[in-house]
Amino acid sequence: SVESEVERLQPVERLRLEELKDARRQCESLATHVNDLRIHVDDANDACGRVLAADTPLDQHPRNQLDSVNQRFMALKTALRVRTAALRNALTDFGPSSEHFLNQSVTLPWQRAISKTNQLPYYI
Repeated sequence: SVESEVERLQPVERLRLEELKDARRQCESLATHVNDLRIHVDDANDACGRVLAADTPLDQHPRNQLDSVNQRFMALKTALRVRTAALRNALTDFGPSSEHFLNQSVTLPWQRAISKTNQLPYYI
């Protein structure tokens, strides 16, 4: 299941730099799969809505199951969204375009920083 695949993913903090792009592709693939599952979740919600709209009494057990499915689906979407953001941040901070290695070129008490407005380096 998709849930077990997401649980088996290695935390972003433990990934090596060269593994980040593959992890991002894998996360995008899982997100696509979750979006495909959304059709089935929507179908189940629509069916429940039609039954309730027809004033047909519905046992509490199917309602609870549907609520559980909706909660699990939302948790899955949230987990993948958080992971995607973490991977994007990791690639931005430590990817090929990062300049963290230049921090060692400055000796204390000086620190190297990059301006937020124009992305130019400066020393503090």
